[in-house]
Amino acid sequence: MNDDKQGLSHETYRWNMAAVSRATGLSAHTLRVWERRYGFPKPDRLPSGHRRFSHEEVERLRAVASALKAGHRPGDVIHRPLDELRGLAGPAPEERRPVFSNETWRRDVFRDIRQYDAEGLAARLRRSALRLGARSFLTRCAVPLVKEVGRGWADGELEIGQEHLFTEVVESLLRFIRESLEIDLEEPPVILATLPGELHGLGLQFAALLAAIEGRSCRLLGVQTPPGEIAEAARFTGAAAVGLSVSASASAGETAAMIRSLRELLPASVPLWIGGGGSLSLRLPGGVIHLPELGHLERALRGLSRPGHGAA
Repeated sequence: MNDDKQGLSHETYRWNMAAVSRATGLSAHTLRVWERRYGFPKPDRLPSGHRRFSHEEVERLRAVASALKAGHRPGDVIHRPLDELRGLAGPAPEERRPVFSNETWRRDVFRDIRQYDAEGLAARLRRSALRLGARSFLTRCAVPLVKEVGRGWADGELEIGQEHLFTEVVESLLRFIRESLEIDLEEPPVILATLPGELHGLGLQFAALLAAIEGRSCRLLGVQTPPGEIAEAARFTGAAAVGLSVSASASAGETAAMIRSLRELLPASVPLWIGGGGSLSLRLPGGVIHLPELGHLERALRGLSRPGHGAA
């Protein structure tokens, strides 16, 4: 237990795993998963193989833990500067809070996921959607639940197959809800896609359903769509806007370069919207609109001109 802490400064003292867990509230299992998955923390190793953490790493881990309590995901925040991390702490915005405080419901959802019970999970979420309505189900249930499941995977509490099964069930339900709303929606449409290298399409389903709720039609081009093809679809359909979803796993440099290319290919009159967890780390070129949350997308959709509703 004695790690020779007495008489040592912050610069020389090294924390053992148990002490770090107590100080941060993060389990030893979570710290090992992050070390392997994200390359942080990077503790020193004793000849015995035991990990030793610096004071600076512990301070960062404390800030990361506070950001997670505020509703952020590990992959979105773990590599941010310490000052920025500290600014993320605090009460979660209302949109981040799950509508269900019922622990029995949440327990049953995660039991369905862990047991690979797609049918049970789908039925449970459908009942929730019927009770809440499309908008509340999307913003106050589906989005917070997806983030919580993502944290479960990042912390090593869920397997990748369980997370994929959950994603498939949610995507199918969102499509089903959207199809019931896509009757006589206003044109021109919004084009939605992800860029090459981006495999995560759930954000597109969120955006498409919100667009349908707002009475705007969409064309989903899906994942890994080249910028030239996105621009061609926008020209062919006379798109009102183009929206891209970027996850935290995307390469920031390559993604930013493709966004610049797409912005140059699109008519200047067509807004280019960028959202998703990975958009926070991008340096976006001029003429590109950052919509980090669904509330921002909602306002952008409402701000689009409506056919036959010109200026008075």
